[in-house]
Amino acid sequence: MNKTIKLKNICHHIKNFEILKDINCTFYAGEIVSIIGLSGSGKTTLLNILYGLEKPLKGEVYINDKCINTLKESKLTKYRRENMTYIFQDLNLVDYLNVRDNILLISKLTKTKLDLKKFEYVINKLNLANKLENKINYLSGGEKQKVAIARSIMCNSNIILADEPTGSLDIKDRNNITQLLKDLCLEYNKTLILVTHDPYVAIESDSIFIIDNKTLKKYNGIKNVENVERYLLNSK
Repeated sequence: MNKTIKLKNICHHIKNFEILKDINCTFYAGEIVSIIGLSGSGKTTLLNILYGLEKPLKGEVYINDKCINTLKESKLTKYRRENMTYIFQDLNLVDYLNVRDNILLISKLTKTKLDLKKFEYVINKLNLANKLENKINYLSGGEKQKVAIARSIMCNSNIILADEPTGSLDIKDRNNITQLLKDLCLEYNKTLILVTHDPYVAIESDSIFIIDNKTLKKYNGIKNVENVERYLLNSK
């Protein structure tokens, strides 16, 4: 399998407090990965390091074989737009734009030619076809999540990072959003790295990693909710 993301000896401190230490792992093309951990364990920090929003104190981050934490800001921004999209916990949608313009925002910034067939397929898959002219602040939480997913799928980047993509949703919406995100990533051969505290979401992944005692460990147990939840609660 082709490597997409590689972390080498990642260590990170915030205000002289050690958050992450000695993280070494590889994520592969087309893989769906969940990173779990207790609140404050450093999950979002790790995702920010992967995206280049934070630079690690030590170590190297390789995205599609390029070390990104040595790139200058202008080159990093360009490389990031070409290779990754990030579904932030607060979604980063633009309230004064309608659904269509939010979905196509990053594609326009990267001057990517619109694939109309793909666009129509994605909005129909996500049940957004009749919402395209609606402003974001008139949407439900689940609908906003769908807009963020559509935007990430429409980008030509091969990696999607998602921070708690179902965190504010009820059980029905959580299951629906998880399945839709997974299906679309598989259909368009996207690598998905998602941070979650929800075992129900984590077990849908190909691989589960846990931040335990400031380092990243692969979960090799049986993938069911009870076992993952127990493993999570026993972490530090």
